[in-house]
Amino acid sequence: MSDEQTKQEERERDKRQEKELEQGLKESFPASDPPANAQPGHNDPAPSSGYDEAKEEEELRKSNP
Repeated sequence: MSDEQTKQEERERDKRQEKELEQGLKESFPASDPPANAQPGHNDPAPSSGYDEAKEEEELRKSNP
């Protein structure tokens, strides 16, 4: 096999791999997008349910005199 044949086969393989990659990206495209209901964050953290900051601070002071 000549160098030219080897180079041609490599180019064909590269093209085939590129096509396969493009097809895979097209097929998986929706999965790469965030859900439509996703919203960017705000400056304030989301309220926590059941977390009592004052109680936690008190417990922390008790455990670290």
